[in-house]
Amino acid sequence: MISTQRKALIIGLQISMATLYASETFAATGITALTLEQLAQQQATLIQRPPVYIDNLIDSNTAEDAPPSSTADTTLAEESASGYRTLNIGIDTRHTRTDAGNTQTRQALNLDASRQTHDYGTFTLDTQVTQQHATIPDEAAPETQEITATLYQNDWLLNDEWQMDNTVGVVRSAQNSLISQSNNLSLPSRTYLGSSSRLSDGKTEVRLMHGTKGEVLDNGDIATTEQAVTGLSVTRSLNAQWVVGAQGWQAQGEDAQQHHEATLAVQHTNASGSLQTKAQILTNEAGSGAWIDTEYQQDRFRHQAGAYALGDGLTWMGDDVADNTQGAYWRMGYTHPRYDTHSSIEWQQRQADAETHDTQELRLNQSLNYQYDRTTRTGGQLSHTQTQAADARQQTQGSVFVSRTWSSGQDSRLQLRVSHDQEPDATTQTRELDYSHHWLLPAANELSWQINARNEQDEAENRNIYQTGLDWQHHLSNGDNVGANLTLSKASPSDDDLGTHQNYRIFSRKQLNNKLNLEASIEQTHDTEGSRDQGISVALNYQDGWGKPLGRRDVRSGSIRGVVFFDENNDGRQQPLEKKAANIELVLDGRTPVTTDQNGEFVFPQVATGAHALEVAFSSIPLPWELSTDFNTKVTVGLRDTSTLAIPLAKVTDQ
Repeated sequence: MISTQRKALIIGLQISMATLYASETFAATGITALTLEQLAQQQATLIQRPPVYIDNLIDSNTAEDAPPSSTADTTLAEESASGYRTLNIGIDTRHTRTDAGNTQTRQALNLDASRQTHDYGTFTLDTQVTQQHATIPDEAAPETQEITATLYQNDWLLNDEWQMDNTVGVVRSAQNSLISQSNNLSLPSRTYLGSSSRLSDGKTEVRLMHGTKGEVLDNGDIATTEQAVTGLSVTRSLNAQWVVGAQGWQAQGEDAQQHHEATLAVQHTNASGSLQTKAQILTNEAGSGAWIDTEYQQDRFRHQAGAYALGDGLTWMGDDVADNTQGAYWRMGYTHPRYDTHSSIEWQQRQADAETHDTQELRLNQSLNYQYDRTTRTGGQLSHTQTQAADARQQTQGSVFVSRTWSSGQDSRLQLRVSHDQEPDATTQTRELDYSHHWLLPAANELSWQINARNEQDEAENRNIYQTGLDWQHHLSNGDNVGANLTLSKASPSDDDLGTHQNYRIFSRKQLNNKLNLEASIEQTHDTEGSRDQGISVALNYQDGWGKPLGRRDVRSGSIRGVVFFDENNDGRQQPLEKKAANIELVLDGRTPVTTDQNGEFVFPQVATGAHALEVAFSSIPLPWELSTDFNTKVTVGLRDTSTLAIPLAKVTDQ
C-alpha cells in the first residue's frame, strides 16, 4: 500500500500541474483570476469571434460556412432555399400604313421567366406569342398567329464532375468551337425546333440534338419545315496539348432523302502555347473535304496559315456547303503599342461543272493603323482581288481614315474609300467620303451627325449619291430618355430603286416605376414618288426578381482576382514602390469585360471552373507602356477557389 505521505505528494503534484496548465491557458486568453464570472465572460468572447475560414468567393453573406446572421428571418431563409427567380414580360404593338391603303398590325407578347433550384439547376422559359393582320384593298389578307416557346435547363450538377444543360423548343445548332470554327472555314449553323442536351465535366463534352429544321424570318418568327435532323457530338481533351472531337448528322434534304454527314477534328497546342495546329475532315455519301489550320504567336507577331480542299456534293444538316473548291491562305499580324499592321494572301479555285467554267481567285490585303497620341488615330487598308475565269475580273480597293477624341467626350472620324472594278465589258470607279461627329452636350444631351458622299462612274453614266443623318438624345437622371433622328438620301440621276428618300423618327422611353417601363416611337418615310409610309410602335416591359442566389455548393464556379501594375524594372514581379495601373480593360474569354479601379485591381466574381483566356485591351494601356511578354493569358479556376494574378506592364522598346 502507498503511504499517506506518498499519496499526499502525488495529489499535490497533480494539483500543481493542473494549476500550471490552467494558468497558462487563462494567461493566453487574457484571464488573470480564476473566477467563474471571468471564465464565463471569456467563453462568451470566444463564441463571438468569427471562424478562422470564411468563404468569401462571391459574397461572404451568402457563403455556406459564414456565421449565421442574427437578423435573419424565416421568410428570407425560405426564399434563399428556393433560389433566385426572375420574371420579364413585354407587350409590343406595331402598326404601319402606306399611301396605297395597305396596313399591317403586329402584336407580340414576350415572356421570360427563370428560377434556380437546388437539385436541377436553373430553369428558364422564353415564350413569344405573335399575331399579325394585314389589309390590302380589294384583296383578302388572312390573319396569322404563332406561338413559340423554349425551355432551358442550365447548370444541372449530376455529380461532383458532370454538369448538364438542356434546351427544348427553338434551338440553334451550336457546335463545339473545335468542330464548327477554323481560321478560314466554318460549318453552318441552323435553327431547328426540337431538343438539345450538353454534358460536360471540363475535359469531355457530349451534345445530343434532334428536331425539324426551321428558318428565322425578318420579323423574328420561325418558319418550320418537314425536314428532320438528328446529331451527336463528342469532344475530349486528352491532355494539355491534345483535343479531339467528332460530330455526325442525319438530316433530311430538300429532295426528301436522308443524308448522313460526319466530321472529325483534332487540335494540338505546344507546351508554351505559341503554336496551335488543327486538322479536320468532313464526309458524306457524295464526297469528302478536309482542311488544316496553324497559328503561331510570338511576342508581337501572329501568323496564321492553312489549306483546304472540298469535294463535290458536300452537305451539312442537309444543306449544301461550298464544294468543288480548293484554297490556301497566309495571314500575318504585328501589334505595337503605337501601331499595328496586318497582311494576308488568299488563293481559291472552284472547279468547273457542266454549266460553269473553272474559276481562280487571288486576294491580297494590307492594313496599317497608327496611334499618333492618346487622342488621334489614323490608318489605311489596301486590297486587290484578281479573278480568272471565262471572263477575267480585277478589283482594287483602298481606304484611309483619321479619328480623334476629346476630353469633353466628343469624337469624330473621317474616311475616304476608292474602288476600281474592271470587267471585260465594263470598268467602274467608285469614290466615297464618310464623315461622322459625336457630341456630348450640356444638360444630358447627346448629338451625332453623319454625312456620306459617293460617286460611281462607268462608261454609261456618272452618278452621285448623298446621304446624311442626324441623331439626338436627351437622357434623364432616372433612366428616361427621349430622342429623334433624321435621315436624308438623294441620288442624281435617280431611278425607281434609288432617288430621294426622307425618314423621320421620334422615340421615347419612360420608367414608370422600378419594374415597369414604356417605349414608344413614331416613324414616317417619304420616297421619290411622294408616297408616305407611316408606322407607330409601343412596347410595355415589366421586370422583376426576388429570392436570393443559391450558395456555392449549388454552382460549380470560382473567381479571378488580380492587379495590373507598371513593371519599372521589367522583372515580371510586383515591387512595393511600383505603381498600380488604373482604368485598364480586361476581357475574359472574349466576351466579359472588366476595368481596373484606382488601385489597379480587378475581379471576376463568379467564373466557371476550368481553363479560361484573359486578354488585356491594347487601347486601354497608356503610352509608353505595353503588356509584358511575361504575362500568361491562360487562367485555371478551381472549385470555390480564387485565382490571383499580378499582370505586369513593361515599357515600350523599339526592338
